[in-house]
Amino acid sequence: MIVSDERQRLLLANSVDEGHGWQFPQLGVQPGEVLLDAMHRELREEVGLPRSSVTLLGNTNRPVSCRFPAWFAIRDFVGQMQRWFLLRTPDVDRRSVGLESDPDVAAEFSEVRRVEFGKSAALVAEHQRHACRQALSELEPMLRTEALC
Repeated sequence: MIVSDERQRLLLANSVDEGHGWQFPQLGVQPGEVLLDAMHRELREEVGLPRSSVTLLGNTNRPVSCRFPAWFAIRDFVGQMQRWFLLRTPDVDRRSVGLESDPDVAAEFSEVRRVEFGKSAALVAEHQRHACRQALSELEPMLRTEALC
């Protein structure tokens, strides 16, 4: 999920797991769960953002592929097909995303920060950069159009 603030800075989180590095909040869908409900659940669990604090601007038209590095592969998983969502929220700082007050959120990420749109892909974990750039390229016009409204 790509969460933009009003100045088109994107929310990145630094994983506490070694080797995972900076990433956008990620979405995992549980069996029987509706995709948008999963998105809101994950936003709350990963960075403490409640449903009421985000507006969905759009999503990628088709899944984006991400290949895992060999050291990261779990059993037979070598990658993922990802659907990316673009969301807008007011300016967010560490306190408002829950890292200082919510132990479940704090357990997953050591830090969150806002990064300029054009610099975000270079900061994410290397194995995610291609998928990230592809998604950002597709979603950027939605962000730019929304900023004009």
